[in-house]
Amino acid sequence: MNLIIEAKKGNYNELKKLINLKAEINYQGESHVTALIHASSNGHNKCVQILLKKNADANMETHYNITALFLASQNGHVKCIKQLLEAKAKVDYSAYTYTTPLMTASQNGHIDCVKQLLEAKAHINLSNSSGITPLIFASENGHYECMMQLLEANADIDSQNIYEETALINAVGNNHINCIEKLLEKKASIDHQTKNEDTALILATFSNDINILEKIIEAKAQVNLQTKNGFTALMWASQNGHIKYVKKLLEANADINFRNKYGRTAIDISGNMEIEILLKRKYMVEQMIRVVPLPVAGGHVVLFEWIAEYCL
Repeated sequence: MNLIIEAKKGNYNELKKLINLKAEINYQGESHVTALIHASSNGHNKCVQILLKKNADANMETHYNITALFLASQNGHVKCIKQLLEAKAKVDYSAYTYTTPLMTASQNGHIDCVKQLLEAKAHINLSNSSGITPLIFASENGHYECMMQLLEANADIDSQNIYEETALINAVGNNHINCIEKLLEKKASIDHQTKNEDTALILATFSNDINILEKIIEAKAQVNLQTKNGFTALMWASQNGHIKYVKKLLEANADINFRNKYGRTAIDISGNMEIEILLKRKYMVEQMIRVVPLPVAGGHVVLFEWIAEYCL
């Protein structure tokens, strides 16, 4: 239908002519998409304005239950969002995956859209079919401003998706250090474990930024928590050959004697010779301290370290 074509293109004058010729405002084209949905999706706010003025239905949906407000939010068209909300568009109406306009705006980093939707009382802690909330969307994609706006609006900082991953877990997994710093400052649960019993610290050992590991250690994370397979952060760092990470974890008192469910320690699975030697020296020092009376051992740790280094 020509009305849909002109709305999609944003041809306001042609659209106005068709409307005056009594074109069917709410006609649904392919996949049940209306002229208003097309105009909103593409940010043609003048077209949206005239369509709404002529009583276009702000809550009609496509074959996939997607509304004009959802697409305007997804694509960052804040003027269209305002127009649709004024026309009583349902602010929390969700698409087929139960993803709301606020979720998609947060996912795509559209801060002005997030603000507009929050002002319209969008439900801040709703989750989609995967359990993902607006805060998790913003954090996993590194949209710091959106994340901050949601936190200021009292989003649940420790909400979890279906894999029991929090905003912090997702921020760490995607190397978004600015988001990580703010979530830690806001007291996100530092030792929360996912379904696989991964922690923020364990995931940080896979990061390409050692600053992330340092920030989590500074936040007093428990360094010896284990996954379902019994792996600690030290084991992962050792196996992956990250010697700088291994050193940081040892400084934080990571225990080299923990065994995974296969009976192996960080030494057994070390990814290179340098790490293996480092961990064996640590082990030798610990053994010497155990067999020497405590007051004596306390004064000779440096000597023990020298002996371990000499022997290996």
